[in-house]
Amino acid sequence: MTKLEAAQRQLTTAIRMFFADGDPVAVHTLACAAREIYEKHCRKAKQGRMFDFLQAGNPGQKKSFGICSTQRETSSSTRAIHWISQSSSMTR
Repeated sequence: MTKLEAAQRQLTTAIRMFFADGDPVAVHTLACAAREIYEKHCRKAKQGRMFDFLQAGNPGQKKSFGICSTQRETSSSTRAIHWISQSSSMTR
């Protein structure tokens, strides 16, 4: 199995879990893992990120893109902890 095939399976599973009201942490983790693989592949192929294209085409919507429009620089565990703490504070 290639990395791109693994990313497709991760993303497909995340989407299925999301629409089946699956565990949001698992959905987020799978989607982020797939995104990381896709972004590395695009960088290697010298292709721009999808979010860069979307943001360029919608300059008035910067806030709508939120965390999706930023480069991923922190470790996966740090991102997961940050996301979980944000999610739990939103439900209080």
